[in-house]
Amino acid sequence: MSSLIRRQIPIAIVAMLSTILILEYFTTIESIDSMGKLSAEWAVVIGSFVMGLGSVGLVRRHGKIVMSMNKTDSPYSLLLLVFFFATTIMGFSLFGIGGPVLNNAYKSMYNDIFMVMSTVTWGLAGFFMVSGAYRAFVARNKQGLVLVVAGLFTLIGLVPIGAAIWPPFVAIQEWIKNVPGSAASAGISLGAALGGLSFALRLILGIERTWLRGSE
Repeated sequence: MSSLIRRQIPIAIVAMLSTILILEYFTTIESIDSMGKLSAEWAVVIGSFVMGLGSVGLVRRHGKIVMSMNKTDSPYSLLLLVFFFATTIMGFSLFGIGGPVLNNAYKSMYNDIFMVMSTVTWGLAGFFMVSGAYRAFVARNKQGLVLVVAGLFTLIGLVPIGAAIWPPFVAIQEWIKNVPGSAASAGISLGAALGGLSFALRLILGIERTWLRGSE
């Protein structure tokens, strides 16, 4: 009974819903189309409950850290909880609750705090990207030499000074982007699509069970 509830029924539900969604995409049967739309609506409802459970788990986890008075982690957990509850309360203004005061506070928190921190995060990520590009642009072999040459032509062709130094830089950069770049991108996309298809078939057939709790 335990195996039936924990494994067999979830596998059957996933297989049934996956088959319905695939048939909805490739067929025009009205009953299949209505079942697919209903499944999408249920996914939104279930996702809302999952977010609620995740929020409860987050509050419990960081609440325990705050109560433990750990000098290393407690301040960060307390800051997270403060902003979590503040954002949640201010978010009710989107439904007309709280009036313009909460609405303005929510917009101010989003624009003046969240957007600024997101920009800073992307700025810091830029340094890691540059360091990664520096390590990649090391011609240890023939393949590395090709990467270095293509990368340099692309970088120089994208900046305005490149055309001023030598006008063909722009044409070379466009050729690299449109011919070998597009070919490599198409190959990667095709490989990802085949990988997704094989994973979907494994889910439908019940072969892929890593998403279940525990292991067999």
